[in-house]
Parts: sequence; C-alpha cells; structure tokens
Amino acid sequence: IINSDSLHLKNIESMLEDKNGNIWFGSYVSEGICFFDGKTLARLKPNVTLKHFGYVRVMSIMEDNAGFIWFGTGDGAFRFDGKELTNYGKKEGINWVYSIFEDKNGNLWFSTEGVSGKIDDTGGVWRYDGKSFTNLTTNEGLIHNGVFCTVEDNNGNLWFGTRNTGLSKYDGGNFTTFSE
Repeated sequence: IINSDSLHLKNIESMLEDKNGNIWFGSYVSEGICFFDGKTLARLKPNVTLKHFGYVRVMSIMEDNAGFIWFGTGDGAFRFDGKELTNYGKKEGINWVYSIFEDKNGNLWFSTEGVSGKIDDTGGVWRYDGKSFTNLTTNEGLIHNGVFCTVEDNNGNLWFGTRNTGLSKYDGGNFTTFSE
C-alpha cells in the first residue's frame, strides 16, 4: 500500500465504502478525511479543519444517490463532488454534524447539536431538499436539540436518537416522543 501522506489512521470515527469501492475514513484528530482506492492511502486535499479547537474531527460520512460524498464535521457539513470540498449550511449555523441520512424522497437529514450540548441549545435536525435548509428543534416537538442519528422506517417515519433524553419519531408533520 502506498502511503505517501504518512497516515497513521488512529482515532477513526467514521468510514464508508463508496459505490466505486473506495474506502473513506474520518479522523477524530489530525488526519481529517482520508481514503483508500485499493492501492493508495491518501488524505483528501483540501481537507477540513475545526479551527477553533485546533484539530480535525469527521464524525460521519455518507454517499447520496447522486454519488456525492458528504462529511459531517464539528464545523458543519461538507460535500465532495470528486474535485472540490464545499461547506453546506454554514450561514444557517449548522455545526456538529453527527450523522447524515438520505430519505426515500432524496432529502438529506443532518443530525446536529450546539456546542454546549444543553437541551435548549441550537442544533436539532436539519433537512436539506437540494435547495434550502429547514431546522426542526424542540420548538417543533423534538425531544432534544442534540441529535445523534436518524433512520427511516417502512412507513416513511423518521426516527431521531437524541442526547440523554430519548427518541423522537417524526411523521412529516408531528413528533412522537419515546422515553422513560
């Protein structure tokens, strides 16, 4: 394996095999976004850096139906089109993207949290329809604004796993809370 960037790949927090067979790695510290194409292990250039903490953190990686690779970081969401890495949602205030999910209608859902992790902090879940972002938070019925993961059931309901307070189901209009 050619490793011209001298990567150690310690503290890997996320991985993905894309439709072309490339393996993508997201590092918790220092190495950012890396990939293996079957022969070469390399760092994506340009990369992402979480400047105010001084390290790179890539918490999630997903490939959408159009073939774009998305990265959830502590500095928002990034899309890689094969050549360029572009930040999405920065002006909306999207930070700490723990996971990215594409629903059956092609909407992307970004599970996020504000920096403090408090229940009433910014964050929540963000829907991106390809043109604009919509934020759903505790104001709309989500149980907590710290959202870690999302899945869609066979009926089209979205389920959101949250920080320390329970689970929320979203039917497209209303939230149902599941917690102790």
